[in-house]
Amino acid sequence: NPNDERCGALIRADAYGYACSGRPALAAELAWVDASWTHRRTGIYGAMFVAAAIASAPFMKDPLDIFDMALKFIPQNSRFYKIASDSLNEIDKAKDWLDGYKRIHNRYKKYTACQIYQEIGTLMNTLKFAEDIGDGICKQVSQGNDTDSFGATSGSILGAYFGPDYLDKRWVEVFNDDIYTTMSGFRERKLSNIAKRMAKVPQLIDQ
Repeated sequence: NPNDERCGALIRADAYGYACSGRPALAAELAWVDASWTHRRTGIYGAMFVAAAIASAPFMKDPLDIFDMALKFIPQNSRFYKIASDSLNEIDKAKDWLDGYKRIHNRYKKYTACQIYQEIGTLMNTLKFAEDIGDGICKQVSQGNDTDSFGATSGSILGAYFGPDYLDKRWVEVFNDDIYTTMSGFRERKLSNIAKRMAKVPQLIDQ
């Protein structure tokens, strides 16, 4: 299956980062268990990387340290580790957001939407140059490829890094505390209730 190295597992890894805040090794382990049901190699490593990044983000001063930490939980002989490490080095040298985008896109443009590699580099670029959560989401989406999935993933990492005081209310108020989903049997209609349940997950992780 040519899709099992793509981002389908990565985009469901957020919860493991939230649940294991400050515990990136455990976040990566749980993401591995989840991802290994449906993906292989890069598809698994991308999920582990994102979960570890979200778990690390609240405790880092330099945003690029988030990704340096997340890389510690990825097999170091993997293609994912090699490309992600190279992307981190390129973004560290970037002078501004557009320069960072060009560096990643020019090196990894053969990896298009959902193929993870270019998008992992753009996540790093977003975090380095984001002024706040909303600005970062806009920067992420402006870099193209899988804009809905990685726009959401960037929002998770940005939110964990900056905290709620850096999200303008206009990003939330427009939803009127309502959520629409086509998931069978999912009856929840309030975003606030989902947020409350997610906030309780860290308390359950060791039970």
